[in-house]
Amino acid sequence: MMNAQEQELISKKELLQQTGISFGQLYRWKRQKLIPENWFIKKSSYTGQETFFPKQLILNRIQMIVEYKKKYSLDELTELLSPQIMSKSLYLDEVAELLGMKTTQVYTLIRSEQRFAHLTFMEATLLYLLTRIEQQVEIAEASILRYTASIEYWTEQMEHSGYKLYVMQEHGHLSFSIIDGEASLYPDVESKLIAVYDVEAVASEVNQYLSQFML
Repeated sequence: MMNAQEQELISKKELLQQTGISFGQLYRWKRQKLIPENWFIKKSSYTGQETFFPKQLILNRIQMIVEYKKKYSLDELTELLSPQIMSKSLYLDEVAELLGMKTTQVYTLIRSEQRFAHLTFMEATLLYLLTRIEQQVEIAEASILRYTASIEYWTEQMEHSGYKLYVMQEHGHLSFSIIDGEASLYPDVESKLIAVYDVEAVASEVNQYLSQFML
């Protein structure tokens, strides 16, 4: 999972060489929506325009496709690899077990909130992301509750891929913002930017763990 604002990129030529897949497979998977269209990034080069991809995201995705296409139909794969599976109902305890959340302060608090007994996929992703934030920075109970109280609002607004979560700190207190697309966030001078997370990258990571009971 990339925390930096700019992800490392890999060219199409390097991707095909490294993974052993063909040009035709790559674009067939794009048409089947197994690979998000916004991962195909056009950049100018000395030979003209060249296509690049977020390196870790695309390598993880191709590995998953190659592994899972022996096991699932294309329709099942498309659903499985989508980071926006809002309709799935998941159990908090099962999600926490698979994602290694049960030993965290975050889990201790959210376990007592009955509205999180059942989760959609994106709620599970955002809660998992909160445990990742907890590993990077000390997070007070008030900040955890502030974050969890925002999850329902965030998931109602998130209609497609490409979102980023910004974590900021002001006078020791954390605040959180979900930003749509490539827009940048410029906090005031009293706020310190702690981390930026690619929500889709986190969703892909969560998919790998939850796939055994999402279908």
